[in-house]
Amino acid sequence: MTLRQQFYVTMRGRRVTVLLTPLRKNWGEQRPGTIRILSDLDDEEMMDTVIHEVMHAYEDEFADDDPEWQHQVINDSAEVAAKILFKLGFRREEE
Repeated sequence: MTLRQQFYVTMRGRRVTVLLTPLRKNWGEQRPGTIRILSDLDDEEMMDTVIHEVMHAYEDEFADDDPEWQHQVINDSAEVAAKILFKLGFRREEE
């Protein structure tokens, strides 16, 4: 995937821009309001990088000691990662 692609997801109540774009140093990077992913990764690398960057976006919230809060953060981060992967075109293959 070498084309630049841009779309939006809601993360922690805020609109976040997701960019697939050429990057110079990393497979991905996360900054407030933006997740950037290297556009020419293979499928497995792309999935790994999306999950990695979403986890970085939520990492400060994992520090809370309340197990119910941690469970909610895990659910929220998984939902965001799933939305990004779906928008990128990842689908389960029928067997």
